[in-house]
Amino acid sequence: MQVSRVGLSMNHGDRCFTTDGFTDIGAGTQVKILDANGKVIALGELGAGSAVDKFEGVPGTEYCLFKASVPDVPLVDLFGVEVSHRGVVNFKRDGDPTEAALTLG
Repeated sequence: MQVSRVGLSMNHGDRCFTTDGFTDIGAGTQVKILDANGKVIALGELGAGSAVDKFEGVPGTEYCLFKASVPDVPLVDLFGVEVSHRGVVNFKRDGDPTEAALTLG
């Protein structure tokens, strides 16, 4: 999950955190995987945020990147991902079923 509202200006790769109404997103935040009927089929959590700076040598964190760990996700063609209380984002499995990218902020 990519979150653009972050605290402080950090170096690329440093741990980072969210601010401004996004403080529910961080290490340990629950991640739900749902099937096409809205039934929860797997649970996991976000890891620590890592600062991403698109322009090396220019101070300023562009966004915080949080990777999720969700074990034992069944392979389904349609699935939803919900992080915290932010609502479900639906995906259709296409290619690698181990990745789903979300952006907030």
